[in-house]
Amino acid sequence: MMPPLPAGTVAAFETLCGSIVALTKDDETFRTTTAAFAWQCLGCGSRQHDKHTHSYTRDGANGHAAQCRSMPLPA
Repeated sequence: MMPPLPAGTVAAFETLCGSIVALTKDDETFRTTTAAFAWQCLGCGSRQHDKHTHSYTRDGANGHAAQCRSMPLPA
């Protein structure tokens, strides 16, 4: 069973062992800049703290998902 996704999730990537990396958009930031995206891993807890463009952040989230071996947290 997949854990609940963070608010503002626009995409999710599955890690090698089945956890999720969520790509999120900050609506408040998006109104003033295109750097409104961040990601966080729901398995190991890694995250991108600074907001960036969609393509940069998507590539980072996908790259983390390709390398992360964390298991989904128990519900």
